[in-house]
Amino acid sequence: MKKILSRVLTLLISGLLCGCVVPPTSTSSQSTSSSNSSSSSSSSSSTTQITYKYNDFTENEKAELDAFFGFEIPFIPNDEYYLEEFSYIYEGVKSYGYNFLAFDNTLQEFNNYLEAISSAGFISDGTSIDNLGDTWYLYSKGDAYLDVLYYLLDNRYVVELYVYYTEEGVVVDPPVEHTYTDFTVEEKTLFNDTFSFVLPFIPNDEYYVEEYYYDMITKEETGLCFYTFGNKEEEFYDFLYALMKLNFVGVDTYEDDYRDKWYIFENGDIEIATSYYKSRNETGEKTYVIDVYVYRVNDKEFDIDEVDPNHNKLITNKDAGLPLSNNGVYNVNFNDAKYVKDVRDQGAFKGGCPTEGDVRVLVIPVEFSDITAASKGYDIDKLETAFNGKNEDTTYFSVANYYKESSYGKLNLTFDICDDWYRSKNESSYYEDCYIDIFGVETWVGDQVIMDEALEYLSKTMDLSIYDSDNNSKIDAVILVSTNEIDDSDYFTWATRYWNYIKDEDGNPFKYDDVSANDYIWCPYQFIHEKEEGVYDAYDSINPLTFIHEFGHVLGSTDLYNQNGRDAALENHDIMDSMVGDHNPYTKINYGWIKNSRLVVADSTVTLNLNSFTETGDTIIIANNFDPELGAYQEYYVLMYYKNDGVNFGDTEGYFEEEGILMYHIN
Repeated sequence: MKKILSRVLTLLISGLLCGCVVPPTSTSSQSTSSSNSSSSSSSSSSTTQITYKYNDFTENEKAELDAFFGFEIPFIPNDEYYLEEFSYIYEGVKSYGYNFLAFDNTLQEFNNYLEAISSAGFISDGTSIDNLGDTWYLYSKGDAYLDVLYYLLDNRYVVELYVYYTEEGVVVDPPVEHTYTDFTVEEKTLFNDTFSFVLPFIPNDEYYVEEYYYDMITKEETGLCFYTFGNKEEEFYDFLYALMKLNFVGVDTYEDDYRDKWYIFENGDIEIATSYYKSRNETGEKTYVIDVYVYRVNDKEFDIDEVDPNHNKLITNKDAGLPLSNNGVYNVNFNDAKYVKDVRDQGAFKGGCPTEGDVRVLVIPVEFSDITAASKGYDIDKLETAFNGKNEDTTYFSVANYYKESSYGKLNLTFDICDDWYRSKNESSYYEDCYIDIFGVETWVGDQVIMDEALEYLSKTMDLSIYDSDNNSKIDAVILVSTNEIDDSDYFTWATRYWNYIKDEDGNPFKYDDVSANDYIWCPYQFIHEKEEGVYDAYDSINPLTFIHEFGHVLGSTDLYNQNGRDAALENHDIMDSMVGDHNPYTKINYGWIKNSRLVVADSTVTLNLNSFTETGDTIIIANNFDPELGAYQEYYVLMYYKNDGVNFGDTEGYFEEEGILMYHIN
């Protein structure tokens, strides 16, 4: 019995790993306890054959399971299923195998599935009840274990199966002694006043509790954030289990844009979102963070007229003082705006890379004595292809050709790639720990240190002023392509655009040939062999998409994906969102690639034609009292005609399979 109990405890936690949390005892135990007694009556009374969407594993899944176990896992027909690997260590026992979930099955089908498991050669080891009162049916076959459960989750019946091996004697680190073991009295009072309960505390080395805005419509402050530093993974799962003991039910999981997995729990109108990931503390040391957001789901009714008094008003330019025309449009010239007309006049992009004209960009391949290009098989010629080559030699467009196409010929980039790899002065670990204080925040600047090293070295043999096309004493852009392997846990091993903070003793940027470096890109070489997200070993192809995306930052665009990981502002339909396709109309107006548009000023029905956006940049603006003096920077709708052509071509790069009208809301 001790062996079975340890198995079930392991499964309970690994279920959390897969985002599958069993419901309260009153639902699931009731459904499982009647399984044997209802078996015969269900089979005799049911004559309708149920048709399901999925009737077998895919061929790849079958091959994967067969390679892992050497025997067949029975499939249960269903409307929705998931199959994924899992592993977990609990009390010195490691379990590793596969988790299989099937949705929308009847109790009779579950009983039939138990028979199929027995027919596949699995021997029953009885049943066991877990910590939540749910009944697991236990089987074994040789040295493999199989545990299966049937329960109700969000009004859907679920069959959950784990098939796995165990490995005892795993060395487990001793318990960690943390500095902080409980909330302060004031923090407990804050939780009680806000939610009428106190969140389970996670012992840690450093933590913060703070309020934050959750409801973005009413701006009501409904949430508290609790995040910890210095925790181990098992402590995170202990926290999830503590939530379950407080009757919180796991309802969902999702991955954010940083590939961190979030777990969503609910209890009444209170929801908790939590994740465990690698980060850095305030002193810049690498550590693991547990992030917890607690908030009340705000379903109260509110007066939309108070939130948006203009929500139901007719969109018109009747009172804007703009002249009516025969065709019902007013021709907008964005160069006539009296405010910002050049993206390089804005914020961190001041003095940045020109968005029009002939621009030469310096590309510096960077290697380290401990990570050489030769040891990796990296080839400068492939960088030449990615940046300047023919489109047919890449998986998409070269960077230069992409921007020539997207800008309608207004931006002509030439990337000068150094003939040899620049060997850094120090090993990679030295730069990984380069931090300076910037406005009170410890900020990593290892890439900037390398850039200044390289520019000083190159200035001895070449004239760097040729990379200042607009003669503002700043190099237009520098691209550093490094040999270190991709890892999204920190900036050193990821692709970023930034501006240079390194200064001399007088607080001025270092100058080389009377020019200094500001905008730059840091990007591992591996990205040109990216096959799909997380796979960087397609050495037979050259993928320039990451470099295209990052260069969009150099020109003045921010990331257009939503940072909270739940909603995407453009639903992946932009090169600055999901890294496929064209730039959107607002960005192109901002870059100066679209200088004119048509504003609807008709006070009755008007019929207008739109040409392909990728070919012509043709747009139509709909606005309420549009102000030409504000130009691009006001609230309006902009329409464009999308076609799966140009930089939107193909199944991979295109947003949609069909052509049609896209409407953007700019605010």
